[in-house]
Amino acid sequence: MPDNGRMSGQRRSTDGWKRRAIDLVDALLLRLPFVSELLNHGVSKSLGILAGFHLLRSNRITGDYLEFGVFRGETFRNAIRAAQRVFRDGALPGRFVAFDSFAGLPAVASMGDGVNPYAAGEFAAAREEFEATLGSLRTRVPIEVVAGWFDATLTPQTAARLALRRAAFVNIDCDLYESTVAVLAFITPLLQTGTILYFDDWYSYGGSVAQGEARAAREWLERSPGIQLVEYRNVGLTGKMFVVNLG
Repeated sequence: MPDNGRMSGQRRSTDGWKRRAIDLVDALLLRLPFVSELLNHGVSKSLGILAGFHLLRSNRITGDYLEFGVFRGETFRNAIRAAQRVFRDGALPGRFVAFDSFAGLPAVASMGDGVNPYAAGEFAAAREEFEATLGSLRTRVPIEVVAGWFDATLTPQTAARLALRRAAFVNIDCDLYESTVAVLAFITPLLQTGTILYFDDWYSYGGSVAQGEARAAREWLERSPGIQLVEYRNVGLTGKMFVVNLG
């Protein structure tokens, strides 16, 4: 027969150890500066991108990774690392294409609406800074960089020059309604059922989905009855990820 007294003691000991561990985690998360922000924003974002590539591999979706608004390049670099982690055999789903003005955000009409939290020139980073973030990845994986304002670069000519055919993963991190409108128009011919579509600033306008990237997406879907966005997961503090369905 089991020694009930001994088992009760073991349970109490285990419960005590668990409680101490939980207390320690709570202290780290809630008391140390920046830890909760790091986990909820940085780590959550990286895990979301990693999950996206796992989903692509599971569903056998191929195509390019397109990121619109790369700033200093940390997310772009982490996307490459995530893809390398998932596709360990080296058979990456496609190229990695970065789009950015490298002069910060453009001056747009919505900046004067009292809701837009951004300013012209914000998030400016030189292309050299972006390339320094990538380091040796620049020579180890297929990378394309398209520099310039979106209204000048997101054209059929750019798509033809880069031989863009299919997008597997699209990261829209351009913050603004106007920029997102241009991005969505550009990527429409590249989408396929299974494409991951990630909006980094879905909730950045005071939580309202009537502004910014969310507004641009809603209007785009109204004009595009053959495209459906299936919610996949929330990412970071303000991001939302979808799976594209066509037809």
